[in-house]
Amino acid sequence: MIDPDILLQRLETSCGIRSNPLLWLQSYLSGRTQMVRPICGDTRTLWVLVKYEVPHGSVLGPLLCPLYTLLLAALMLSHEIFVSGCLPIGSR
Repeated sequence: MIDPDILLQRLETSCGIRSNPLLWLQSYLSGRTQMVRPICGDTRTLWVLVKYEVPHGSVLGPLLCPLYTLLLAALMLSHEIFVSGCLPIGSR
């Protein structure tokens, strides 16, 4: 799950996005609704407010998700936590 408030904070503090671009992204991420329609049949769910997610099928989704986890890599490196098969930079 992606908390849009945390994402916006990281975009501002870590990426330097401010003023109108940040406001545009805030507008883009807030007030989103979705419904589900099964493949078979004509029934649909009610429209539901989406609180914790980047819009699916959006062009920005694949760009915003890595920015959300941006600090995770630095945190893992600072505690010497490595993913299996990955070595720290400069080691062999």
